[in-house]
Amino acid sequence: DCGVNVALYSIYFIDQNVGWAVGGNNYYGQHGYIFHTTDGGETWTGQNIETNSILYSVHFFDQTNGWAIGENGEIHKTTDGGDNWISQISGINYGYPNQLNSVYFIDYTTGWAVGYSYPNGSGEILKTTDGGQIWTEKANGGYVLQSVYFVDHLTGWTVGRYPNTSI
Repeated sequence: DCGVNVALYSIYFIDQNVGWAVGGNNYYGQHGYIFHTTDGGETWTGQNIETNSILYSVHFFDQTNGWAIGENGEIHKTTDGGDNWISQISGINYGYPNQLNSVYFIDYTTGWAVGYSYPNGSGEILKTTDGGQIWTEKANGGYVLQSVYFVDHLTGWTVGRYPNTSI
């Protein structure tokens, strides 16, 4: 129980005690939230992040370096375990609402984010090789992508669904 009435969409633990959860709500305006635990989830503390976008995925490479992503193509990075979050530019906001659904880093510099862009609801695959300073579009089209996972720098998978034709 985080003590806040929000929908949570992703959780990531770096070990059996230390983890983060992200989400948000649309009540009284949109807000994104990040929660942190150091006791295996017994207690959760909100972390300070400045975003009006719901966050859909969180991934940490180690106990200090992590990323959270969500609506409007937002990407946020921390280098101090989540005490402070800085915004990074995904480069997919083409004037339409866009959403990033999953983020995964194989090391401190190389990571992928997947989601979709409007108006056609096509899938997006983004990659960074510099810790998120620059994100490059690797694919656009086809399925709305929901999750990404890599086992090394060359081998990874994404899963998704057909575009929503009612968009």
